[in-house]
Amino acid sequence: AAIREYGAEFQGYLSQNFSLYGQYSHADRDGAVLEQQQLTADWRPDDRNQWIAELRRNSEQRGSETVEPVLAALSYTRKVTSLLEIYGIAQYTVDDDHGRYADNDLYTVGSKYQFGNRSSVGAAYSDGSRGHATEVNAEYWLAEDHSIYGNYRYSTDSTEADPLFNNKQAAGWTVGQRWRLSNQVNVYNE
Repeated sequence: AAIREYGAEFQGYLSQNFSLYGQYSHADRDGAVLEQQQLTADWRPDDRNQWIAELRRNSEQRGSETVEPVLAALSYTRKVTSLLEIYGIAQYTVDDDHGRYADNDLYTVGSKYQFGNRSSVGAAYSDGSRGHATEVNAEYWLAEDHSIYGNYRYSTDSTEADPLFNNKQAAGWTVGQRWRLSNQVNVYNE
């Protein structure tokens, strides 16, 4: 059955280096419903450092059961040189709805290296409550608004994939391209 989605989002800059982003989304399919509220703060104290904090509340309804977890995440990115950046992300299940939501704590470390003004390669390792994963990726910009990319991901996450309730990335290869047609329109093809 088809998934019906709608929502709203905002983004505002409170200063040159601090922004807030908020989102509400609703998706449903045959009586199953996912609602999400998210608030994200992005602080860039200088050109080399970035902190992002996120708070997300979900409401997942499957049949007569509704689960309402709350997740929090903190990300730090450091530009070591003009070509190399490293990052770390920690996600924590703040509220598991009295044990009815399986913990989704996750820790990630990764890096990205840019070369030749048009190319980048990266790698990341994640470990958490639902398994661990390793990913390597590369991207090449054909033009300022058009790139091709590929990645390989290995994961031990055994969570059941359901496009309504999780956007679990599958293990294996992904190859694609993206175009920025305008400030409002991006096209992805995988």
